[in-house]
Amino acid sequence: MKASIRKINGKNFFFLEWGKPKSNAFLGIHGLTANCCHMAVVSEHLAEQGRYVLAYDVRGRGDSSQAEAPSSILRHAEDAVEIIETLPVEKLVLAGYSMGGYIAGLAAGRCDKVAGVILFDGGGLCTKEDAEKLIPALARMDMVFPTAEEYIATVKANYALLGLSWNKFIEAAVRHEIESPAKDEFKYKGEKASIKEDLLDIAEYKHEELAKIRCPVLLVHAEGPLGQGPPLYTDESYAITRKYIPNLTIYKTKANHYTMMLEPQPELNAKVDAFIKLCGI
Repeated sequence: MKASIRKINGKNFFFLEWGKPKSNAFLGIHGLTANCCHMAVVSEHLAEQGRYVLAYDVRGRGDSSQAEAPSSILRHAEDAVEIIETLPVEKLVLAGYSMGGYIAGLAAGRCDKVAGVILFDGGGLCTKEDAEKLIPALARMDMVFPTAEEYIATVKANYALLGLSWNKFIEAAVRHEIESPAKDEFKYKGEKASIKEDLLDIAEYKHEELAKIRCPVLLVHAEGPLGQGPPLYTDESYAITRKYIPNLTIYKTKANHYTMMLEPQPELNAKVDAFIKLCGI
């Protein structure tokens, strides 16, 4: 795995790369409060299969540039298109996890290089009421800890409540989200204001834009419960996605919204492998 900062149209994007550069690639876009490390499980698998894989920090997260105000899914989609157009590849599969699915959906309809799209439990209907219910979860971004290890311990306990077993992938993702703005202070490095704007903007998502996608799309619906709670998305949540995407395949996994991406999933890997081959990548 290789890490780098790429300047694209005056903006810095932090990238992780797996495998050797090729004419075809797989590009991953992470979720709302996540970062590129959340794409590492599937990326490592694909690299082991000989594929060239990239993932980047969406602006306002990780080590990429700050987001412009007001931040929005469309702005992130425009970033994605700029990134894709600058990559020295002929075509790629664009994968978006959670919020990244909304970004990937808009970007795919605006870029001819995209030969396939994977929506990892993203792109469904999220009402304003749904979005507002999630705002309290952003409170952790204000928490300050005296050491990085205490930050990690708190996040580890939260992940356990969501049904995850701690592993190297989760630890790498959490360590990447920590900053130390002052001595003996460690906190989440993302921009809370921008992330809140993105969350509320998802409720305004124009699903009809998905009709512009002309390549195959794989929707991975995570049906597993979030700890003691229900799955993040229901079948009804994806009715609008099914309505507008013309060439859509749906795969339902028993993993939940988080274990799907942060724990190895052999069956899901097989589905992803088959879909990428279908796309000619």
